[in-house]
Amino acid sequence: MKRAVGPLDKRKTVSRCQACAKRRIKCQGGFPCEYCNRTNKTCSPQAVATSTNLSGQFVAYAPRQQGAATAIALPIQIQSHDSEIYLNSFAELLHRCQFTKDFIHIGRDLLPLMHTSPALRDLGIAIGALDASRRVSTRTSLEHDLPQCVAYRSYSRSLQSLQLQLQTKGVGMGQDVAWTTFLLGLFELMAEPSGDGFAKHMLYGTSKVLQLAGLDAQQSTLQKRLLNAFRVLEANRAILYGDGTFLSKGKWSFNNRIRNKQAVVPDPMVDITKLMIQTSQFSKQLFQVVEDTPAEKRSNSPAIKALAREGTALDHRITIWNKDSLLQSAVADHFTQISFAYYYALQLFHCRNFTYYSCWETGTVPELSPLETNAYVAAIIDICDTIIRASNIPGVILLFPLRMAGAHDDFGHRSKILKLLQQIYNSGFAVAERIKVDLCDFWTFKGLEVSIEKNS
Repeated sequence: MKRAVGPLDKRKTVSRCQACAKRRIKCQGGFPCEYCNRTNKTCSPQAVATSTNLSGQFVAYAPRQQGAATAIALPIQIQSHDSEIYLNSFAELLHRCQFTKDFIHIGRDLLPLMHTSPALRDLGIAIGALDASRRVSTRTSLEHDLPQCVAYRSYSRSLQSLQLQLQTKGVGMGQDVAWTTFLLGLFELMAEPSGDGFAKHMLYGTSKVLQLAGLDAQQSTLQKRLLNAFRVLEANRAILYGDGTFLSKGKWSFNNRIRNKQAVVPDPMVDITKLMIQTSQFSKQLFQVVEDTPAEKRSNSPAIKALAREGTALDHRITIWNKDSLLQSAVADHFTQISFAYYYALQLFHCRNFTYYSCWETGTVPELSPLETNAYVAAIIDICDTIIRASNIPGVILLFPLRMAGAHDDFGHRSKILKLLQQIYNSGFAVAERIKVDLCDFWTFKGLEVSIEKNS
C-alpha cells in the first residue's frame, strides 16, 4: 500500500524493486540491488502510484489476496457510529500496548487531546479500524465501508491534517503533534512489514518534534509518558537499524528516574535502554572506523586499539547493570524480565560486533563462550514466551532480543523463535514479518535447516 510517511521527511522517496517488495524486505537500491544480485533475480522497479483520482477523491490501496495492489476510490466521510466503534477499538488496542509501566491508562488520558485535534482523532480511528479489520467480531453500519479501507483513508487524512498543522509557527510545542507523530509510527508497525515507515516516523516525526519543543517541554504527565514510550521504541529502532539517535546526546541522554520522597529509585528498563542507545552509537562508530581502515593496517591502528578499549569499557557498564539489577530485583515484574532479555541481547550484539572482524589482539575485546551464548539464547526465548503469553506488553518491543537469539542459535531453537515472531505478527504487528524474513535468509546463508512447527 503506497502512502506518504514521515511528515518532516524531506528526502526523495525511493521505492523498492519488485523482487524486494514481493519478498517484503528492505531494498538497498542500485541496479541490480544487493538482494537481486545475490539471488540472480530480475531487478525491476515498481509502477508509480498516484494519490488522487480525477474526481479528487482520496485513493487508498488495498492488497488483493495474491498480494498485488488495487486502487480503490473511497468516500471521504465516515459515519459517526462507525467512528465511535473504531475509537473504542483504538482504546482497547492501547490497553494491550503497555510500552511502559505508566502507559496503561493512556487511551483515557488522550481523549481530551483527541477532541481538539483532527489529526489525532483521525489517527485514532485509523488505528482502531486497522485493528478491527483483523477481528471478525467487529461490525460497522456500512457493509461496503470495510474497516481496512477506513483505516488507510483515516491515516491519510490524519497525515494531511498534520502536514498543514506543521506549517503553523510554534506547532512543535503542542502535545497533540508529538502524540500524532508517535502514533503514526505505531500504525506503521501494525500495517507495514518492512518497518521502514515506522523508522521514518521516528526519525522525521517524533524525534524532530521532541527536539523542536525541547526537553523542558516534556514536563506534563502525558508528555512524560510519551517520552518514556518513545525511548523504548527509539532504542530498539536505533540498534536494529545500526543507527544513532538524538537520545544519546546532551540532556536527552540522562537517565529518567522514578523519584520518591526519600531517594531515586532505579528503573532497570530505563537503564538498560540507555545502554542499548550507547551500544548502538558505539556499533555505528566501530564499523565506520574499521571499514575506513585498510585491512592490512587494522591490527596496528591506534584508532582501532582505542575502539577495543572503549568497547571493553562499555561491556563493563553492561555487566555492572546486570549485577546491580540482580541485587535489586527480588520480585521481577514483566518489565524487569524484559530488561534482562535486553541485557542478554546486548551482550550477544556487542560481542558479535568484535568477532565479526579478526583485527583484534587476543584478550583485548569482549567475548562470550559458546556456553554463555547458548544460555543467553535460551533465556531470551523463555522470557519472550512468558511476556507474549502473560502480559499486555506489545511483542513488538521483543523483536531485538528475538533477532539476536536467532542470529546466535546453534541448538535448534529456530522453530521456537519463528513461532514467537508469528505470535507477535498475529497480535497485530506486521513488522514481525521483517525479522522472520531476515532470520530465514541468515539461516539459509549459513546452511542451517529452517523448520516451522504446524500452527505456529
